[in-house]
Amino acid sequence: MIRSLRQGFAEAFCSPATVVATVLIGAFEIFQALAMPPDQVVNAWDVIIAVLSDAKSSALIGIIWWYLMLVPVLTDSARELRLIRDGTIFTVCVRHLWALVGKLGAAAAQVVLATLGIVLGFGYEWRLEWSAWARSAVADGFLAAYSSPAYSAQFDSPTVLLVLVALFSGMGMLSTGAVALALAVRGYPLTAMIGYGVFVVWTMWSSFAVELPTFIDTSAVVTFGWATLRPNGLLAAVLWWTVCLLLAAGLALWPVGTVGWKRLVNSRWASLSALWALALLGILPHIFGGSPGPSPVLRGFFAGPFGDIVSYTIPVIISIAFATSFLARLQEETSGYVLYRALRAGSYRRWIRSHLVREITYAALLTTGLGALLLIMETSNGQPLHRTLNDPSYAVSLVGFFAVTIVLVALAAGFIWLPTPREAAWLTAMGATLVLGYLPPSGTLSSLSVLVPYALDPGLPPDSLPVIQLIGTISLAATASGVVLVRAVPRHADALY
Repeated sequence: MIRSLRQGFAEAFCSPATVVATVLIGAFEIFQALAMPPDQVVNAWDVIIAVLSDAKSSALIGIIWWYLMLVPVLTDSARELRLIRDGTIFTVCVRHLWALVGKLGAAAAQVVLATLGIVLGFGYEWRLEWSAWARSAVADGFLAAYSSPAYSAQFDSPTVLLVLVALFSGMGMLSTGAVALALAVRGYPLTAMIGYGVFVVWTMWSSFAVELPTFIDTSAVVTFGWATLRPNGLLAAVLWWTVCLLLAAGLALWPVGTVGWKRLVNSRWASLSALWALALLGILPHIFGGSPGPSPVLRGFFAGPFGDIVSYTIPVIISIAFATSFLARLQEETSGYVLYRALRAGSYRRWIRSHLVREITYAALLTTGLGALLLIMETSNGQPLHRTLNDPSYAVSLVGFFAVTIVLVALAAGFIWLPTPREAAWLTAMGATLVLGYLPPSGTLSSLSVLVPYALDPGLPPDSLPVIQLIGTISLAATASGVVLVRAVPRHADALY
């Protein structure tokens, strides 16, 4: 790894792209030095912080330089030889990442050398403390974005701030670049190059826009100063890093071979990850424009038929997709081997019961992950954690979602014995579920809305909960599971109950 680090450092330090990027940042530092107030006592940090923490240094010049460093790695012509030498995709990715870390270090070294020459050439003092102007400007209320006064109010040491700025930008570039790298090593270099190019263009564009929602403003992923100015910008950046690193690790560790839809559907963890990602997409709009009152994210996501069509559809689609994945696995397992499976289990009922118990466990895991997402997003929206946990609608909605999912799972287990084409029958049943759940639950019929027991009516007080619907759905889930176990016997079972 040290060899990869050293090689990456040497390549980037001698690269014309690094020299040009350093010259541009140096030019910005010269302009900043000329623009400093002549009647104030300033030092080198007032110039350095104003330039290096700005989005134009990281989300404009920096991201273009990073893409130019990344493209040769994505299009590496010796990748097959590296795979033979290292043995696994993951090892190749790690070696490339160490080389990219070296390239980041080379760029940082050049910028430090150029900065030292500029600030010393202008005669600025170099002290490990804020200037008198930075502290007096805070007292006078001057807190312009990216300026040293804005940061001196938050950080005691400018050195700590500069290290944070560098680490933040490096982490943003490495985490997002790791996804493209893993794709390229798996054999999709063109897709990786084009995809990351789109990300670079979007990051550059978003560095000029101020009205973008925080979680799609990718300039905040690589710019510490901009992330601190955006609402929940630091949290959004950490989430971006985490998701990108997990995705890159998944791509690097996934077994080599064709990943078809059938394999993805049959993979439990792939299904759960996709459903959590869908839930996250449904949650994000309620962070940016949530309803007033307690737990706006929770109430927006679980609005059901009381909200817009998207708020209603996403939770229902998640439950339907989970049950559909279960049905696909059952159908795969029963294709010509159902009698053998039943013989191994002892009976058809024991066989289907083992599947139901396992699927109920995964449904609980799905619900737990959804609850964790809601907690994180509600907290990032400014609501204290204890307030969300003490909100009874949080537990009621999640239990209602879990109960609906179990109803559909039991229905899928019953469909496995149908003599008619299961696909057509299942599509019909799920279409009916979508339509019936969206019917306006009003008047005396509102308590019969067992398909959306988690729906929270915004027109009622916050403590008014759909308890009757929840009890009805739990009863329906228990009844459906019991019926499936009793009727889990196909035709011509030969007394194998």
